[in-house]
Amino acid sequence: MDKSAYLKISSGVLFIHGFIEILALSMFILPPELIPVSLSEDAAFWGMIGAMYGLFRMVTGYLIVKRRKNGLLLGIIISVVTLVVAPHIHPFGLLDIPLAMIVLWALVTFWFGDEIIE
Repeated sequence: MDKSAYLKISSGVLFIHGFIEILALSMFILPPELIPVSLSEDAAFWGMIGAMYGLFRMVTGYLIVKRRKNGLLLGIIISVVTLVVAPHIHPFGLLDIPLAMIVLWALVTFWFGDEIIE
């Protein structure tokens, strides 16, 4: 696969994941009975955290589209942080894990390619 395809995959998944997390702000307008019980006490907190992560993912995706090295590093960092934190956020962390794995795989493969360890 062409190396630029890995950048397209990672930036596309970051944009999609960021958009999904920005939708967490909808918790501010939802009726309380539609908010999951596990989040009902801290809905505002989780809505803001989701929006911040979402915006950060979208900015990182933009930097990767622009082929900036800091976007590559930020994408790897946010994916690793997500893989560590996501299992503790029930039930929404289950969606974060596969998306973060795809981004991490694509960026690490772009960075190292098919190099052999010597």
